Parts: sequence; structure tokens; C-alpha cells
Amino acid sequence: MKTVGYVGSIEVETSGTDRVWFSLTEQDSGANWVEINGIRAWFQMKVEASDARPVEMAKLAMLFEAMKEGYQVAIYHPDEPRSRIYRMTRNDTFDANKVRTLRTGLHF
Repeated sequence: MKTVGYVGSIEVETSGTDRVWFSLTEQDSGANWVEINGIRAWFQMKVEASDARPVEMAKLAMLFEAMKEGYQVAIYHPDEPRSRIYRMTRNDTFDANKVRTLRTGLHF
């Protein structure tokens, strides 16, 4: 599944947490959060020390740049939320498998 929006929030719970949470907005300004199934959607990336860490850190850098520059992003994730891990309410968190920056305004 693909969800498109602007990076509106990037958070961690504590310094010992191996997850980064982020949420998208529908426009580049304001707090009109992207919802999936009527719930504000949160996405997570694991940043634990493992073989996958360089890839996850690259995705995180893309999110920071998109947030700073106001670029739209496409987040690719499973259709279903994670059942045991959530950010604010049950069924609100999806694993971000792929991040793609969409530089709005550029057309090819």
C-alpha cells in the first residue's frame, strides 16, 4: 500500500527506543493529519543496530530533508497495521518499508 503526504511529525519515545515514529499531513502546512481507516496514521522504522540499519538511516535522512524542504513523500507499507505495536491508539501504526520523495512542482 502507498500513502502520500507531507512529513508533519517525527518522534521517538525515549533514548532507548529502537523505533522512530512519524506521521504525515495532507498539505505542506497545518495539522490535517493523514488518516487510514478513520485513525491518524503513524508509520515506524526500526533503527536498531543490525544489518538493515544503513537502509533505515537513509530513509530517516530522506524524511528529515522532506520535512525541511516541504517535499511530499510516498510511504510504502503493508495494508494492515501492526497488531501489537502502536503509537497512540490501537491499529494506528504501519511499518514503513520504503520511502520515496516526491518533489512537488517538478513534472517530467
